Amino acid sequence: MKKVILYARGLERVLRGHPWIYRSQIKQTPPVEPGEIVHVDSERKKFIGVGFINPHSEISIRLLSRQDEPIDRAFFEKKLTQAMMWRKKHVPGVQALRWVNSESDGLPGLILDEYAGHFVFQISTAGIEKYKDTLIEIIQNYFHPSSIYEKNDFQTRNFEGLPLLKGNVFGNTPPSIEIEEDQTRFAMDVTQGHKTGFYLDQRDNRKRLSSLVQDKEVLDCFSYTGGFALAALKHGAKNALAVDISNEALQWGRKNAQLNGVMNRWQDQEANGFDLLKRLSMEGKKFDVIILDPPSFTKKRDAVQRALGGYKEINLRAMKMLQEGGLLVTATCSHHIHETLFEEMLLEASCDAKKMISQIYRGTQGLDHPILPAIPETRYLKCFFYEVHSL
Repeated sequence: MKKVILYARGLERVLRGHPWIYRSQIKQTPPVEPGEIVHVDSERKKFIGVGFINPHSEISIRLLSRQDEPIDRAFFEKKLTQAMMWRKKHVPGVQALRWVNSESDGLPGLILDEYAGHFVFQISTAGIEKYKDTLIEIIQNYFHPSSIYEKNDFQTRNFEGLPLLKGNVFGNTPPSIEIEEDQTRFAMDVTQGHKTGFYLDQRDNRKRLSSLVQDKEVLDCFSYTGGFALAALKHGAKNALAVDISNEALQWGRKNAQLNGVMNRWQDQEANGFDLLKRLSMEGKKFDVIILDPPSFTKKRDAVQRALGGYKEINLRAMKMLQEGGLLVTATCSHHIHETLFEEMLLEASCDAKKMISQIYRGTQGLDHPILPAIPETRYLKCFFYEVHSL
């Protein structure tokens, strides 16, 4: 195993448990291939760990173990077993869940989701890519899946020098898979759309919303396939309007509304969320509940302020459009937007809207997306419920 030497300065974050080592932290490295396993020491000859290296990536090393151990099939079997036991303990009895969540489970760059026996995986690092065939075999042996689908067609693979790929690697993934979550049925095409086909991470927040929507008029903005809107309708909402820029996503929403017998209370509109909020606000439209769950407005630290401006605009408009005492459900899925920044933005928006907001729930991703305090990036989803009143 080749050895990489790190500068002693700036190692505090890594020594506290963060697995990322940046190119600027490396003092000495031999010639290496992307995805190669290396032994990592500090310049004071202190052992740090073993991990993948990719000299073409800004995050050059992703640590896999703090022990001097081989990275082989037995290592990956151990990691998969640990991930399985966590979900069986903390997320039992669900039909759709995330079995492996990259750094959260000590497997940087691997996502593994299940939808009622059908599995979808994504790989974003050259190191994991080298072990893809081994991991597929382990998944088959451990989970006995009906099918395994590779959804590696996302652009960030380019940063690791990886090709864009998608397709079945085992079995045949059907064009429509149905799951049930908290009495609501969802059908989806896991081969298309965002993430691996569904926002699994919002499971707990959808369930919390379900107890607050009886006889309410709901706006689900940036709805994707209407997960929040359908959960609301299934649990007694008077009606729901789902808004998304993707007509294909809304078509799946309609199918699911029919599947749940709520089509008579379902409405949808293909539109940019910013534009629609502005138009409905100018028309004086009011709702009892407004859900704002947009895609990440920033994937870079230097774009945080601009992203906060976008979040403020949609939340301010939503606050103005709520009935007195209405419910605002607002989320961000960017790990660059820290919770305190998001709350400060919401306070500013409420002041500009001349509203008082009272927090009734603070949520994050489900336990199948584990949060490790040593790795702040693992806590990416922030979801707040506020009751909104006039000043």
